Amino acid sequence: MKTLKYFTVIMAIFCFITTVNQANAQAKKEAKTSEFKIKVMFDCAKGKALIEKELIKESGIKKVVADVETKTVTVNFDGKTTDRIKINAAIEKIGYQTELTSKDKKIESPCKKSCTNKK
Repeated sequence: MKTLKYFTVIMAIFCFITTVNQANAQAKKEAKTSEFKIKVMFDCAKGKALIEKELIKESGIKKVVADVETKTVTVNFDGKTTDRIKINAAIEKIGYQTELTSKDKKIESPCKKSCTNKK
């Protein structure tokens, strides 16, 4: 009977430790991810698709959502791998100006060349 009690106590402790370790691992994973919202000068569905498709390829970027109506791009990223300056540069490289782009910097949007669905 004592053996059964010891076994039960040991299993309970094991389950508790396992649960705590999983919770800590999840918390660390979530803590690494940051969110960045930035205004981007695009105005069509093709621009949205291009930004989402190309930006997700950048190192450290986990999720990209572009909103045509608000012209806001929301980026979830790993702060240890990338930062807001690199994300802004990547958006400019794709061909779009952002609210952080210097006013004298000329960037021709790829959307202006091919998009016929302008508002």
